[in-house]
Amino acid sequence: MSGTYTVKGKPLVDIKSNKSGDFYQYKHHYTLTCNVPCVETGDLHVWMEYSPCNISMCYNQMGHQWKNKSDVQFLKRRSLRLSYLSEQTEVIRCRAQNEIGSTTSPIEIVKIKGKRITYFGLFLLPRKTSLDEKKESLSLNISNANTIEEDNITIICYANLWEYNKVNLWYREEEPETLQPIENVNRSNITRGRSSFSLTVELVIHSVQVSDTGSYVCLATKPDNSGQIEPDRIERKIKVRGLVKPHVGDGQHDQNTRININMGISYKVADCEMVGTPEPSFRWFKDNKLIKYTNNFGIYFTNNYKSLRINKTSRIHQGVYTCEATNRRGVACMNWTLVV
Repeated sequence: MSGTYTVKGKPLVDIKSNKSGDFYQYKHHYTLTCNVPCVETGDLHVWMEYSPCNISMCYNQMGHQWKNKSDVQFLKRRSLRLSYLSEQTEVIRCRAQNEIGSTTSPIEIVKIKGKRITYFGLFLLPRKTSLDEKKESLSLNISNANTIEEDNITIICYANLWEYNKVNLWYREEEPETLQPIENVNRSNITRGRSSFSLTVELVIHSVQVSDTGSYVCLATKPDNSGQIEPDRIERKIKVRGLVKPHVGDGQHDQNTRININMGISYKVADCEMVGTPEPSFRWFKDNKLIKYTNNFGIYFTNNYKSLRINKTSRIHQGVYTCEATNRRGVACMNWTLVV
């Protein structure tokens, strides 16, 4: 019998966080995303739930009291995203439901590490010691000068008290020379500090946008008795790259390629040449079922999951293979039909 068939089942759903390491930093912004793969699931509903917990009880599934997260952003119909401020220890999960049934993702445990320690955004900036402060007179540190839209970024202007008595941080667009003051508004938070050795101005930009591209300028003024008129200046340029949904790279096939191969050979089925910003992550499906990294079908992956290979082809390898590419901007898929 031949023809085209649509297989429906319960939707698969997973949860991803853009945190680095095992812990969330207190009072920092992160992005949590629920994703449902590119399979036929019918009418679909996706939502996010949370349950506060003590760190020692977070793994106890029976003790959770789940509540819906309401402040989420829907991305098309297969995923949703939450801009998350880490303030308490809790567990978060994603759920997806269609007419067949519902499934639940593994839980994401939000383990809070410390209150406002020496971490800024998702990047670690070492706090200067007394010796460091005595060596540098004026500096401007940026956590990531080539950042991507919706990242968090921290900029610190530092001036040595032995030479300067005032320091300020300014913004300059790419072309004009006019300096613009930076204020505590919307996504930007400015704090000023003073120690026995230094003056600092710290700017934290949450969910950076392409419009934040430009130069950030640190101006430091010496005492009046120094005879200096113009302040000392140091600046760094930030280039914010916009989010780009995964898409087929130049020169690659788009959809539904049919491949005929012989039995009993080692074969590379496909290269999933999807590109995007940030670099997408990849998953593979066969006939709408997720192919696990460890499987019993002689299928394995190379090139950071971009390439799918079969160790020795047989009839069980016939079917439709789908590569799913996912990043913060969205999801895209490519299909290959393999005939053995």
